[in-house]
Amino acid sequence: MKSKIIYLSLIINCALWGQEQQMNCATTLLINQNVNNFKVFKYPKNYKSLKLNGFDEVTNTTPENLLSSVISASNLDWYNFNNEGKKEKTNQDFEAIKKTDSKDYFLELLYKVHFQANGSEYAIVKYYLHDKNKELLGYADAMKKMDNKWVIISETEVSQLMFFMIMIDTKYIDAIFNNKESDNITLNKIIIANRVNNSINLNNVLNELEEKLSSNNTTFKQIMDPYRLFK
Repeated sequence: MKSKIIYLSLIINCALWGQEQQMNCATTLLINQNVNNFKVFKYPKNYKSLKLNGFDEVTNTTPENLLSSVISASNLDWYNFNNEGKKEKTNQDFEAIKKTDSKDYFLELLYKVHFQANGSEYAIVKYYLHDKNKELLGYADAMKKMDNKWVIISETEVSQLMFFMIMIDTKYIDAIFNNKESDNITLNKIIIANRVNNSINLNNVLNELEEKLSSNNTTFKQIMDPYRLFK
């Protein structure tokens, strides 16, 4: 699966948010082209986006607000309000969404990257969808701030980074963003090979990961999220 990412041009400080505190990463990320304020957020354990009671509660002023709106959308107009691309029909089961209780249907947020590029603000959030009637599902959504609200997007420029967030288990995302060795030999070789002056070249890492994810390397496949959407 070959795709492009928004390319960056600075060595950018990485930051982790967890337990409502900001912590500086021990290292920096080396990225290729005009991206500003690239940050990484790790959500506290069991951090949830819950269903809303109705459209009158929608704000979409943050990526987290948007995700609550996404899992709550119970008609096509609401669905389209959350998305940059509008549809005349969708396979969303709006009736099921209306009937499902928030304790049985919610998102567990895991990781977020947030940055600015081409004059716009972007975020990608990795999460698990908990649905009482289905298996746990790991996914990620790419978002963009437009007209003071966040919307879901499908821009090819962010598809590689979104694919990475979906496919890789959280503890290995930690290792990559913190430029640290993990318990996976193959991933460690990729990290070490792409270190530049104690920083890590994120674009090169993503390109190598994309190539290896399509291989039959059993050791490498251990870094993949067991609940990922694409298997």
